[in-house]
Amino acid sequence: MTPRHHIGLPGVSGTLVSGVFAERRLNDMFAGQLGESTRQRACHAVGSWFRRYGSRLGPASSLRTLAWSGAGPLVEALGFRLCECPGKTRGPILPAVARTVGTTLPVAVFPWGEPMDRSWTDLARLAMHAGTEWVACFNGRSLRLCDARRTYARAFVDFDLEVVAGAPASFALFWGLLRPEALGDLTRRITVESSRHGVAVCASLRDGVREALALLLQALLNAGRKDPCRLASAVDRH
Repeated sequence: MTPRHHIGLPGVSGTLVSGVFAERRLNDMFAGQLGESTRQRACHAVGSWFRRYGSRLGPASSLRTLAWSGAGPLVEALGFRLCECPGKTRGPILPAVARTVGTTLPVAVFPWGEPMDRSWTDLARLAMHAGTEWVACFNGRSLRLCDARRTYARAFVDFDLEVVAGAPASFALFWGLLRPEALGDLTRRITVESSRHGVAVCASLRDGVREALALLLQALLNAGRKDPCRLASAVDRH
């Protein structure tokens, strides 16, 4: 099972976008491109979806109920229309596809509350059949966006729909990534910049560790020049 990495925003987990990037850099780097003018209306629509549909789903809901009474109205709130998918997959998922003009998003519907860390091979097959690089997964409680272009990395971002609808910062990421207009190019650019930012942060931390070790070594050397016994004691402590 793929571990869940909470990225710091309420109701959001995964590895596709880093928490630091989402909280500190996303809005500045992509200002004006994140659907700001339509975000409030979309947030209201997703909140309404949860109250009207999502809150009524549960363990007894069939896959078809989850698809057409859950995922269908949800993707409509995002600007898509859910359609039947002719492709067949193995395992306990129902394949569907969300469409709008110029954009297609395969949707894998899982049993209610089921972990969505399995079936990456099936997700890759769905993406290949639809000719897309992204696949959405839905289990009645969460909507997940998976990178189907690099399935070996198993990169995803998972949104707890009840929480995200009431958390403005979390919904900003949700809407910024999942709008039909974003999935054409913007979503990929956001994930690439997040990855670059993560590499830069790691390099900065590595440089900081090196600097701290150099300072420690210099302090030990200085102590040794003054008092060899003190140097031996300091080395023992560290």
